[in-house]
Amino acid sequence: MTLAENSLVSCDLSLDFPLAYPSLHVSGVFRSCPEDFIVYENLGFTPTGDGEHCLLHIEKVGQNTHWVAQQIEIALGLDRKSVGYCGRKDRHAVTRQWLSIYDPKRKVDIDQIAIEGVTVLTNTRHSQKLRPGDHESNRFTIRLRDLRLDGNDDIDIAEGKEQQISLVNEIKERLEKGIPNYFGPQRFGRDGNNLLAANAWLTEGKSPSRQQRSMVMSAARSYLFNTILAARVSQNNWSLPIEGDVLINGVPTAALWGRGRLSSQDNALDVETAALESLSSWCNGLEHCGLKQERRPTVLFPKDVSVMLESNNLVLSFELVSGAFATSVLAEVATLREHTTTLEVH
Repeated sequence: MTLAENSLVSCDLSLDFPLAYPSLHVSGVFRSCPEDFIVYENLGFTPTGDGEHCLLHIEKVGQNTHWVAQQIEIALGLDRKSVGYCGRKDRHAVTRQWLSIYDPKRKVDIDQIAIEGVTVLTNTRHSQKLRPGDHESNRFTIRLRDLRLDGNDDIDIAEGKEQQISLVNEIKERLEKGIPNYFGPQRFGRDGNNLLAANAWLTEGKSPSRQQRSMVMSAARSYLFNTILAARVSQNNWSLPIEGDVLINGVPTAALWGRGRLSSQDNALDVETAALESLSSWCNGLEHCGLKQERRPTVLFPKDVSVMLESNNLVLSFELVSGAFATSVLAEVATLREHTTTLEVH
């Protein structure tokens, strides 16, 4: 256990949220190379073809979105925050996404962009800057290598036709049925460090730097949501409405904390109130940060699910709405084993 993980325990914080489905007793190596985690962004709209912003469709390998945006600003001699994007796509991956560059005088020279691990696929114009959450969805293709049965590394899970069919069908069935819409662990920082900063801020008054505040607030808010959802998963009422639920498209929701009264009532309100009782200082602190009370569905429905076994590798493909986490999907499928080689990235 790392120092940060020890600190989380001492603060009564945990990132071990309950799962909705029984374990399949399967484990696999996660992200042995960038090509094992492929993400394609779907804007959900067609760029206007004209306007003050140059839109770049890029493919990046092993690079951080924020870092890439900074390198583009440096290469083109632009002011800070001239480059916009819909989301910070995974670093240890092959990802395709759109970036916007504020370019009202049309002076941007795409040929000046030469960044290791980044390829400009195409460019066009658009009337607005891209901002976080502007895209509609992301398409994931994920490969888990060297599948094993938990507790017996000598058994290859891909042996046996019936076993293959049963595993594939079970995974596909549970994903199509829906999974808990948890925020993924990456939202909370390495070893949960964003939560430690949130706890220091919201309980002890030790404010983070201005650059970190937004990230720390987001982590705290996401943790409160996960805590409510965890309570509902434990009570097995996360996927179906209970009395007093606030529904979005017929699906139950939980609070994204901020100013204003909880809109849930009756049983749903009791669950939310009880779940967050020990985190009341966080709730009070976030109310004074300018955030407004919102709701987020407790159920995530991956779309266009494909599940295949190739030898002893599991290949999953699915589409998730903006703001959803592929790691939350994987948690209901297999235990992830880390690859021993660490990728060197910026």
